[in-house]
Amino acid sequence: MTITCKNCGVHFRGAYCYNCSQKAGTGRLKVSNVLHEFWHNFTHTDKGYMSLLKAMVLQPGVVIREYIEGKRKKYFSPYTFYLVTTALLIFITNLVYKYEDKLYKFNNEYGQYLNLHRNYIILCCMPFIAVFLKFIFFRRKYNYAEWVTFIVFTYGLINFFHIIIQLAYFPLIRYHNASHFEEYLSYFIFFYVLLRFIQPKKWWEVLQCLFITILIYFLVEWLAQLIALWQWGVPVEKLKLMIKNSF
Repeated sequence: MTITCKNCGVHFRGAYCYNCSQKAGTGRLKVSNVLHEFWHNFTHTDKGYMSLLKAMVLQPGVVIREYIEGKRKKYFSPYTFYLVTTALLIFITNLVYKYEDKLYKFNNEYGQYLNLHRNYIILCCMPFIAVFLKFIFFRRKYNYAEWVTFIVFTYGLINFFHIIIQLAYFPLIRYHNASHFEEYLSYFIFFYVLLRFIQPKKWWEVLQCLFITILIYFLVEWLAQLIALWQWGVPVEKLKLMIKNSF
């Protein structure tokens, strides 16, 4: 029996449309369909969220190289991975701040402000980070878009580990000392993923990876956060004093 695809209008026989791969038996959406698709997208053995997460922890260099080389169907979208992980991070970190306020009256308004805007800051820094990476590793022949994809993959993984830290931090809120640890962990992960992606053969290539990691640290954690403080209303003179005292 010939079937008309509800997605693209092509006439075909069989279980799937040969033109767009949609299933033949699609009907009206039900709650069960939505729940199934949601769960399937996160746990699908070949290309679900959890599959990508596991691969990024164990073989980040392989994952990113294969995706750049064209194996797009094999993996969950890195852009969706980044967005979902970032949204979860913002939500969970906000709960941590609210719990702190409730228990100990920290009223860390800047921390909450930065939680909401930090990932906007990182997103704004990504184009510049991609330029630095392309310039430093110009021999690798990766184009600008491919370096942006590398950054999206990497920050998706970084944000996942931030989520783990925030969840582990709940019973340790009294000590309120996780912020610097999180910063250092972020750039250790960045350095680790970059090494696995680049696969340096010479000692100076390792130094290149270390140099760009430190450069990105200063770009994001210093310049970007100073801009955030300035936007929040901290006077310029106080910002200058903060910079001077840091050195």
